[in-house]
Amino acid sequence: MLSFSLTPYVSGQPFRTAPMRAVLSALGADPNLWSAGASEIADAAGPG
Repeated sequence: MLSFSLTPYVSGQPFRTAPMRAVLSALGADPNLWSAGASEIADAAGPG
């Protein structure tokens, strides 16, 4: 599992916008990666 914490240090600086967008776009385009929120992960884990 990989989580991103987009703090103001990262997301609040204009010169960091393009590199961060490139990383997130590349990750989002990779068919081998699953982008999910907390509820989707809990649902996939099943009951218990």
